[in-house]
Amino acid sequence: MTKSDALLTTREFAQKAGVSAGTVSKWLRQGTINGEKTSGKWLISATELSKIAQRPENPSSASKQAPQPHAGSPKAGAESTSYSIQEFSDMTYLTPWGVQQWLKDGRLKKTVDAGGQLRVDGSNLDNPNIKRLLR
Repeated sequence: MTKSDALLTTREFAQKAGVSAGTVSKWLRQGTINGEKTSGKWLISATELSKIAQRPENPSSASKQAPQPHAGSPKAGAESTSYSIQEFSDMTYLTPWGVQQWLKDGRLKKTVDAGGQLRVDGSNLDNPNIKRLLR
């Protein structure tokens, strides 16, 4: 079995995808990703990770509105909207750990507030891969 053919549990898949295990279970039920149920547990091929990364925007999430953003210290001509990791997690299906991983991997743009706290840049909400994750 090659690394790309590795089978992951819902928890392992969720950690790699940066979402909750409940979201992975929902995707399995909806057929968004394919898995195999063995001995009462779902096993998902690691290749399914590429499906969710390339998945088009979910039309039902486009109509949902994000919570009102908190404004950071505005800079001349710069986007001043940003969210704490927890706020961004609360408005998406990403866990706080997943948000941190996506920031670390460069999949989310980040800002640092005046107190030195890491924040998620509001411009991320325009990304189709993020729009599909909005609650």
